[in-house]
Amino acid sequence: MPSAPAARSSTATATGPGPASPPAPPRHCGASGAPPTPPPSPSAPAAPSCGVPLSAGAPSPPAAAPTSRPSTDAAAPPPSPSSSIPAATSTAGTPDRPRPHRPPSHTPTLARNRSPQGRTNRRPCTPGSRSGTLHAVTDDTPDRPFRERTARTETDAGFDDALTDSARPQPALLLAWAPPDAPCADRARLAGTLRVGRSRQADWSIPDRRLSAEHFDLTTREGTVVVRDLDSRNGTFVNAVRLAGTRPLADQDVIRAGRCLFVFVADARELAAAAGIDAARHGFAGKFHSPVIVERLQHAAHTGRHLLLEGESGTGKELAARCAHTLRRPTGPFVAHNCARFATIEEAETTLFGVARGVFSGVEPRAGLLEQAEAGTLYLDEMPNLPARVQRSLLRFAEDGILARIGESRGRPADVWLLLGANRSPDEPADDRSLAPDLVARTHRLHLPPLRRRRADIPEIFLACLERIRSRTAPDEADLAPLLGADHFETLLLHDTRHTNVRFLEDLAAEIAARLLGTPRDLRRNTLARLFLRRLPDSPVLARFQDPEPDGPQGTGSPYERHRDEILAAYRDLGGNLSAVEDALRKRGIELHRRWIAVFLERWGVRIRKRRIPPPTDTPPR
Repeated sequence: MPSAPAARSSTATATGPGPASPPAPPRHCGASGAPPTPPPSPSAPAAPSCGVPLSAGAPSPPAAAPTSRPSTDAAAPPPSPSSSIPAATSTAGTPDRPRPHRPPSHTPTLARNRSPQGRTNRRPCTPGSRSGTLHAVTDDTPDRPFRERTARTETDAGFDDALTDSARPQPALLLAWAPPDAPCADRARLAGTLRVGRSRQADWSIPDRRLSAEHFDLTTREGTVVVRDLDSRNGTFVNAVRLAGTRPLADQDVIRAGRCLFVFVADARELAAAAGIDAARHGFAGKFHSPVIVERLQHAAHTGRHLLLEGESGTGKELAARCAHTLRRPTGPFVAHNCARFATIEEAETTLFGVARGVFSGVEPRAGLLEQAEAGTLYLDEMPNLPARVQRSLLRFAEDGILARIGESRGRPADVWLLLGANRSPDEPADDRSLAPDLVARTHRLHLPPLRRRRADIPEIFLACLERIRSRTAPDEADLAPLLGADHFETLLLHDTRHTNVRFLEDLAAEIAARLLGTPRDLRRNTLARLFLRRLPDSPVLARFQDPEPDGPQGTGSPYERHRDEILAAYRDLGGNLSAVEDALRKRGIELHRRWIAVFLERWGVRIRKRRIPPPTDTPPR
């Protein structure tokens, strides 16, 4: 805890060019032993009374001990409001007696800093910030121990306020994806009202051309965050449903505004604490929740206990195990094995502990997984599949660290850090496939959240999977990320990845890379759209674009969708000239309007919008 700032001396230091006089020692009224003197004449300047600070730049009194003490009657200035030590008073002719300083009757709860002009600035303590709670009231008093007590009292009050505030949930809005041409902040803490839009006057300004100047706002009301559309041009969507009026938000709700995708989190305290951790350096994609996982792994690596990783299939338990191994034992071996591969109890025992010579006829002695991971880490995934008898043997090793092969009567110490993986919580009802409670009690438990609890990381995880596959299969090809837009990522954010999690993203990225890398570049966007429709046919995002649109073409039943191939062929053959495309199609008996042709070409990903083309007022012929 930083110490409280030192109080100003009761005597000012000389500022002239000559050597400064040594400051006079603090004096208590009447404590110097000098006889009292009559009050000074009105023309003489009155010295400040004991306990009242000198103003900045006041001349220093002489260093020698004075022979008389001035009175502190009406000539003395009134005490400062911020001073907790009252000025001593005396009566002429009455000798002064030392008076002990008493603490004030109240304890300050706000940090106060004195400005150069002599005013007192009251600043509330910042919750959760040590620098905001460790400002002591600098009462000018020669009693140093009392001043330190005052500082400690105020510091304790500040910490109490900070702890109270830190216990409250802190909602936040995370920017999961934004177009590359709209750089901005990636998160905002919600308190009061937050307005989001393109205007610089908005609380959160995002330079997305499809955002309105003030697009939507979020208001915190009695612990509930409510979102409201501000009559935006393109609308605000919550979980792929257009917002009408206001709507309360739940944790992990997805908000679409323009080309930006937001995810609401009900409590972002852990995200704020781990914001400075580079998760990508440890192999984790995602800048919101992944740093929290890395921070937990850093803590677990220094507990000195074995580690139990809990999480659904596909949440990245083995990746977390490798990260933990790198954090604690980077030079040792890392051995991983899936316990579901054990067919019998004997196979599990011999694979884990090894076999001594002469135990089985025709079997050579061999080292087990524990021996192979000595001075390193052994990761055992799907631990509930390990037979109960083998779990008890592993429990014994976790307790004393003595390793003995099957058939050996005496063991030897072995230094192995055990990392156990489980795809369900050990707190669930026990059955034939469950973890032994004693084994769980000897581990440090760490839960890995599923993707549906960390939606804001999905775009970066998917892009990392896509780039890893592209660099491995076709390193000379261009990056595929520019082909993906807000519609694709909104579809992924709202997809139910239960029981698959990251594995679904890896599988989808592998198929996209295989299809697009073998397709001409001018047809890749169309191929990508068809692939998403086939893999995610029930997506509410894709259904939204197939619904009838006001004052426009009617979904997949419109002539533009029916003549899609003819439009694309004419667009390529005529070099993108929309008027020529319209004339060529009319000669073939297809009556289409060039402006709606442009709209559908943009939707299909073939044409990039360069400027807003107002659609015709009439509905195209059907």
